[in-house]
Amino acid sequence: MKYKKDSLSIGLATGNPGNLPSARRRASQTGSHAAARRRREPGRRWGLHLTRRNGVFYFRRRWPQGLRHFGAPEFLSLSLQTHVLADAVKRSGDLLTALESRERDMMMNLAEAPIDGWRVGALLREMVRSAVAEMMARLEAPVTAQDSARRVQKIAEKRAAVQTAQRARDWSLSPEFAGAAATMTGVPSEALVTPAIGREILSTARRLLDLARDVKEECSDPLHAGRALLDDVGLAPSRSALKSPLLLSEAIEKACTAATPDVETKLRTVGCLARAFFGDVPVATLPYDQIVEFLHFVWNMPKGWGKSHGRNRFEQIGRVLDPRDEQRVADQQDAALVKDILGNNRFSIPEKRRRLVEGLTPRLTDNYLFVQRDMFNRIVRAALGAAATARDLEDEDRVVPSHKQLRAKLVEWHKQARTPCGLPTRVSRPKRRRSWSLEHLVELLLSPIYTGTSSDAQRWRKATASKRVLRRDAIY
Repeated sequence: MKYKKDSLSIGLATGNPGNLPSARRRASQTGSHAAARRRREPGRRWGLHLTRRNGVFYFRRRWPQGLRHFGAPEFLSLSLQTHVLADAVKRSGDLLTALESRERDMMMNLAEAPIDGWRVGALLREMVRSAVAEMMARLEAPVTAQDSARRVQKIAEKRAAVQTAQRARDWSLSPEFAGAAATMTGVPSEALVTPAIGREILSTARRLLDLARDVKEECSDPLHAGRALLDDVGLAPSRSALKSPLLLSEAIEKACTAATPDVETKLRTVGCLARAFFGDVPVATLPYDQIVEFLHFVWNMPKGWGKSHGRNRFEQIGRVLDPRDEQRVADQQDAALVKDILGNNRFSIPEKRRRLVEGLTPRLTDNYLFVQRDMFNRIVRAALGAAATARDLEDEDRVVPSHKQLRAKLVEWHKQARTPCGLPTRVSRPKRRRSWSLEHLVELLLSPIYTGTSSDAQRWRKATASKRVLRRDAIY
């Protein structure tokens, strides 16, 4: 009987050198005791935020979501300039402590920012778009050598002023570079001098001035030389991306031009909600996530919103209503009702559910939300063209969510609109059109409208045996 691990199978008797121990492995006396070579796994973790490339240790850490939302890269990767693991661990710990301290300060500044992150991105995008469009116009216009030299000197002076302001943490220079863009995107002027926004504006202005200097000195194409800057703010390096964007109010009017009267009313209704939520901003600056939040805002609107303006009576001036205020009042009333009912332990769960359904403010239905989504999609199509709102687009390329994406969001929103014990905090009361019962049909067909009346002026009087009048107002 032959075993696998006999003398012939280990390579000693056969003289097979492939199984003999190598001199570099510090092997034992026999080949069967040779230590197997251990290869280091490619994904081995050397330590916290440590990686190794070509024998050199690197510090690699993901930036927080709040900073990435304002333009920070996905990861921070720095060479620790050492091959020794102990030195790399020490340097990594010191760097991590310094980073966490600075991140807390930056997150506090961002938390105190007076506007949303998407609006800051829209401001920077408009700032870059207008500057690059101006570079293209200057590059194609005739110019003398003296004007070109003065332009280069002026760019150098502005860049030095921006660099000095950045070092001194002086954000008062921001309105000079972003004033026009702030007016178009609805950013208040006092918000431009805050640290969270002023830092972004000056950093972008410095990159724009560097690009303007290169374009002026080397006569290079701004779309090619500034491709990285355009990509960072979400602009395509093409002439079509440099056109002045259409404002939301202009897009609403353009969509209403080719619409029927009924569709025009729906377009102006959703346009009123959009202007209350976004402001009169360029449609091209609206991101997908913010449009989803807008549809959630529409979904939470009270069912009878906008009808208490007081202009239904004769010669009544009425008042202007803000949809956000109407929703805020309804939310406060519903929150107080839910707290009162849930805190009452005398009610059973079915009784609490009944009281909530009867007392909560009715909101817009799910089916009506899809109508509002389609109307808003028309407005976006009027501003960005049919290519941006086509039905065959992939989900990641959409500006307005598709019906499938909106259904998935509705499932999530309905889950959020319930208490931990399953009670509703939001109700909608759709119109239920029921078929006529037999009793209702008998009552209608035996009414004076069909059987006749005893008076021509008072047609509600029943007909008598001596007098019967039939009056038809229309031919059915």
